[in-house]
Amino acid sequence: MKTISLLSICVGLAFFAVGQVTDTTDADLTDYSAFSDATAVKRYATQKVLNQSAQKLIGVGYEFHGSHNLPVTPQVTGFANSSSVSAVQGLRLQANFPVISNDKAILNFGAQYWNSNYNISPTGGLPIAPPLGKLSAHGLHSAGVFATFFKPLNQKLLLIFQAEANINGSYSSFNAVTARGVTWGGSAIYAWKKNDKTITGLGISRTYRMGRPIVIPILYSYKTYNDHWGHELILPARGFLRHNINPKNLLMLGYELEGNQYEMVANNQQLFLQRGEIKPRLQFEKQLKNFIWMSLQAGMRINGRFGENPEGTGRVVVSHHPVGPSFLITPWNFPLAMATRKIAPAIAAGCTSIIKPAALTPLTTMYFVKTLEDAGLPKGVVNVV
Repeated sequence: MKTISLLSICVGLAFFAVGQVTDTTDADLTDYSAFSDATAVKRYATQKVLNQSAQKLIGVGYEFHGSHNLPVTPQVTGFANSSSVSAVQGLRLQANFPVISNDKAILNFGAQYWNSNYNISPTGGLPIAPPLGKLSAHGLHSAGVFATFFKPLNQKLLLIFQAEANINGSYSSFNAVTARGVTWGGSAIYAWKKNDKTITGLGISRTYRMGRPIVIPILYSYKTYNDHWGHELILPARGFLRHNINPKNLLMLGYELEGNQYEMVANNQQLFLQRGEIKPRLQFEKQLKNFIWMSLQAGMRINGRFGENPEGTGRVVVSHHPVGPSFLITPWNFPLAMATRKIAPAIAAGCTSIIKPAALTPLTTMYFVKTLEDAGLPKGVVNVV
């Protein structure tokens, strides 16, 4: 399911002091080895490449998605199987502060808040299903804290650790928040910096980005090809091709996976809503003044997962069981095709069947059933009357 994601505007404070790549163009070229008291200085890798997009210290944003349909999973008897969403919109706040920042280690702590408000109406003349009614009334809220630790081992090798915890739910008030809405995740990356233009790494992550808890490998790659082009990848979470128009303007084209698991009480039943989205987008960033940046984004929203999970522990597995004998009636035309079309699903589901062919063409069905028995189907599974 795709919907157009209209303009998303973010204005942030870019923090360049953290991990800023040092310009060595006019470095001091004096040979200090000629002095008797000279000592070697150990150098450490930085966590950024040349021309990398600015890291935001404080971000304030507003996101808007256009109209689309939402399916009801699982379907509820007496309610609409899908609902029409005229808009999804919400506020996004983020703050990121350095605690330790030197050439041997960088530690950042941060906090964030996201909300999504849904305008939902039913389709097919039936009322909205309870989970979507809750969603329309209270929306989705997510608040949490995160930490990022960067540790260079030497001038080439480095470690990156990230951890976060969030409280997510469709809450009517602060008193409705419970510990069941807590989700947590983290990642660890081992990377090597070839030069000031290339960082490559591998790692592992526990995330809710597609709506349920999963553990996945990570490919980390930041590379600057030249003065105007580069890429910034943390796959599979996000990936962007970067075009530096000039030092104050850049374009980013790529995608990001977003999602989480939200606590919800609907129809007096406690459950979890798992939402995962794929968002391909074009992003324009402009430095307005000093450390003030503006970001404009436009793209598509692709629904990856949107459904209920009663436990919130992972994947929902649906198993099918036989329901009992099936009574099948076939017409006189195309007797073999009609018989196979009805008998095959019953056998596949593990159900016995009683088939009544048309009085004008009974022999074809009888011979077909005998062929099944000759092939090994036990007698009595398919019966002809």
